[in-house]
Amino acid sequence: IDITPTAENGIYKGEAYRYAVMRQTVLYPQRIGELSIEPLVYDIAVQVPTNRRNIFGQVTNRVNKTVSAGKLKINVKPLPDKGKPNNFSGAVGKFDFLVSTSKKELLFSEAFQLTLEIKGIGNFNLFNLPTVNLPSSLEVYEPERLEKINTNFLGLKGSIKDQYTIVPSSPGKYAIPRISFSYFDPKDSQYKTETSNITYVNVKGSILENMILFFYLVLFIIYFV
Repeated sequence: IDITPTAENGIYKGEAYRYAVMRQTVLYPQRIGELSIEPLVYDIAVQVPTNRRNIFGQVTNRVNKTVSAGKLKINVKPLPDKGKPNNFSGAVGKFDFLVSTSKKELLFSEAFQLTLEIKGIGNFNLFNLPTVNLPSSLEVYEPERLEKINTNFLGLKGSIKDQYTIVPSSPGKYAIPRISFSYFDPKDSQYKTETSNITYVNVKGSILENMILFFYLVLFIIYFV
């Protein structure tokens, strides 16, 4: 996390000190058990008082020092097996899951977009978005991944999207089935699943109708242009 160090007054082991926070890092453990966090080491320049004095007071010297924050140990507990959904892919945090289509009605051979979005706060870089399972008469292209994630003191916050471009191969009314996303909420210590509603997309027209419309469009352009 990018921060600007600011000197503040504080007490350490019963003595008054001036201190500054130099760096903050968000960590997401990827294995369970006792883990060691290596010490953060800084080379800094400090003003050290001497025995000499002048008209302005005590004289100080600039001295370079290497300081260390010390090694830390943390104990990472496993996620519970009880209640774990079958579609759980490792998401931990607090999330909302949204599924939307760019169109509810369209003409045959037109394309529309299906968007799966997860937003909230958590380990965005350690889980997968759900996949879609659509009728074979819908041609589905590889999704475009869109990410908007920021890091703050609570972790990674923002949203990720998979945007699918879909082209129907025939007219009809198509159902976009329910899609589910599961995550573990550490605040409530339980798994949660969010499921979208069934969405319908109505594809109008036929190949013959589109050819006729195209023919009239060409005649219109030739006549008026």
